[in-house]
Amino acid sequence: MRLLPLWTLFSISLAWAGNIIVVNDDNFDEVVLNSDKTSFVKFYADWCSHCKKMIPEWERLADSYADIEDVQIVEIDADKSRGIGKRYNIASYPSIKLFRADSLSDPVDFNGQREYPHFSNFLSNQIGVKGRKVGPPSKVVQIHDGNVEKWIENKDRYAMLLFTKENDCDDCVVVKQSFDELAQAFHKELDKIIIGEVQKNGDEPTDWTRNSFHITEYPSIVFVEKGDLQSYEVINNISSADLLKFVNNKLGTKRAANGLLDTQAGIIPEMEIPLAKFVGINVVDRRAYVAEFIEFLKKVDDSIFKNEVKYYALIVNQFIAGNVDYVDAELAKFEKKLADKAVAAEEKDLVNMKLNLLKHIKTLVTDETYREAKDIMKEREEAEQLQKDKPLQKDEL
Repeated sequence: MRLLPLWTLFSISLAWAGNIIVVNDDNFDEVVLNSDKTSFVKFYADWCSHCKKMIPEWERLADSYADIEDVQIVEIDADKSRGIGKRYNIASYPSIKLFRADSLSDPVDFNGQREYPHFSNFLSNQIGVKGRKVGPPSKVVQIHDGNVEKWIENKDRYAMLLFTKENDCDDCVVVKQSFDELAQAFHKELDKIIIGEVQKNGDEPTDWTRNSFHITEYPSIVFVEKGDLQSYEVINNISSADLLKFVNNKLGTKRAANGLLDTQAGIIPEMEIPLAKFVGINVVDRRAYVAEFIEFLKKVDDSIFKNEVKYYALIVNQFIAGNVDYVDAELAKFEKKLADKAVAAEEKDLVNMKLNLLKHIKTLVTDETYREAKDIMKEREEAEQLQKDKPLQKDEL
């Protein structure tokens, strides 16, 4: 039997995911503890949704430090490699620890947000070495004949497809950049839309997909209506702003280019007139109007405005209860929460939505809005009594 050099045997036992070293119970010590390198290690479980969510952020970190010889980005499925998980008391996933080359027996826990900037800042602060700057990974899905059914033929989801080819297509490069920005903006809306690219000269066959949409020119963009390959729209405006506006209109969303919500998010257009009346009148008339207001709210499409409808209903209850401090207290609470870096991006969407609506309500407040019911009733009783006590006119006799 031919003997292999030790380094060859060692390399065979390692698995790589891009610039990430994947280890297990058998080789963890060799890779992390005996390599004389600093290792930033993610302990994960393949069933963990939080672990799956941070995959692109972890990959981005690995790309950032790929050229730094003494630093390695490592991950281990501690649910399967339970010996290592038990050794380091891994009780939840993901758990992240830094094994510094000068202090391997005393790893440092990472407890920050599970996003690339926070990983990078933590690592550079701990070891004094910064990785190179890398942009976010593209969130554009690569579509081909083998996966078009999985990604596109979904009756609950729209699709925006860019058709490109590698050679003699300078415009393709420009539009791909716009699509990258579009996918970044709508990556939180994957349950509603897929942003995909179909490459003519890619590694996978795309003839059937391109023929289905009669693609003869590049770049071409089509919008597919909820899984129906026979119902699609050709898009001619291909600037980032135009694409963003188009998708927002189709989905009923309010995404800005940075992926956050714009200032109109949280405000239901068809409720503008009822809301202005509801907020602007006094509490007595408001209680009489609330049933009609709720009927307007019931007509709103809650598949598009699900969270908004819930918050409108909550605000209705607070106004009917006469809670005059509610809007200002909520504003203060959510402003503070929005500034908190520990709040996850998804939760910030909900916070932004609520803040927008509360700020809008402040513009609808009138002198009648917060008057006390007892003052209104007293005023009306006095007016009624005054009417009763008014002397009859000659023509009334």
